[in-house]
Amino acid sequence: MLKNLKRSGRVKMKNKRLLKRRLSSAKNIHKITKTMEMVAASKMRKAQELAVSGKNYAEMIYEMASDLADIDREGAHKFLKKYEKVDKALVIVVSTNKGLCGGLNVNLFRFLTGWMSELKVDFEFINIGKKSQGFLRKYNDNFLADFSDEERWINTTGAIMDLATKKFLENEVQQVWICYSQFVSALKYEPGVIKLLPIEKLEGRDDENKFENYIIEPSIKEVLANLLPHYLEMQLKRAIYEAEASEHSARMMAMKSASDNAMGLMDGIRHEYNKARQQSITEELADITTALMAIK
Repeated sequence: MLKNLKRSGRVKMKNKRLLKRRLSSAKNIHKITKTMEMVAASKMRKAQELAVSGKNYAEMIYEMASDLADIDREGAHKFLKKYEKVDKALVIVVSTNKGLCGGLNVNLFRFLTGWMSELKVDFEFINIGKKSQGFLRKYNDNFLADFSDEERWINTTGAIMDLATKKFLENEVQQVWICYSQFVSALKYEPGVIKLLPIEKLEGRDDENKFENYIIEPSIKEVLANLLPHYLEMQLKRAIYEAEASEHSARMMAMKSASDNAMGLMDGIRHEYNKARQQSITEELADITTALMAIK
């Protein structure tokens, strides 16, 4: 009987020590995830400012280029050229280098797969982001370049657009697209694609052409020759900024969810520990009472 009581006491002490270790581990996890949440929130605010400002700037350049191209109908720029038959398209894919950002990349790849099946042409790829390397590995024959290892992706836009425009002008591809996670708000992002080439003129605008009555020097053709490459690079920069803002937003929400789960786990472990402690106290009191009664 005495041996059984000792063995039972050791088991209970072992369970309490185990619960203490689990509680300590949960606290450490909560500290880490809470810190990562705060870091992601700080980075997201900075990236959001860049994404919003870059978006407005790119749209203004787009309007200007479209108005100028509309005036110069006869001497349309080579980037405005539409090929009659589309056999192959080039897609610039922007994912992330790091994980712990929820379903951001999975949703992007699922969207890209569905969109590609609808377009029904052959594809070539330029990759930005280590997480999309595995997804694009099945397209090894059409994998043109990978810029994931660059320290700052924004510095690679010139090289990427040089490669993309060269493929387009030589008719090796008839369209150039960019697929990325579009930043909507601090709590919302969604995968999407935008067409970079050929540059399509804006349609359905009610306002008059802003440059119709202006004298353009040296000429519209020369202005477009300098403006359109800059516009393409700005569109790519805008996509990278939005993708980075989406990544930090997704990581912030993922870490918040992990922090909340850790708090719930800590509450459950505390409840189990307190229950085990109260049970051991009750049993000790019962043993003492039984022993006193036996003495009497």
